[in-house]
Amino acid sequence: MISGYVENSMFTEARELFEAMPEKNVVACTAMITGYCKEGDVESARRLFDGVRVKDVISWNAMISGNLYRPESFLMLPFC
Repeated sequence: MISGYVENSMFTEARELFEAMPEKNVVACTAMITGYCKEGDVESARRLFDGVRVKDVISWNAMISGNLYRPESFLMLPFC
């Protein structure tokens, strides 16, 4: 559902749904990371990414790809 909102440029609705979730899993967090990046808010995407306990390949890909929206933010991603 969150991904659908993000894909249809309905980020406000996606954020409201996400914030209403009592438990947030990696799938929901990854969708929101993508949404924040599409909105140009890479800093919020990074804060959310940092809070994800178990990151998978898809969440890493979302964060790395999201930095394409603001190339200067690659400095924010320590790859070590």
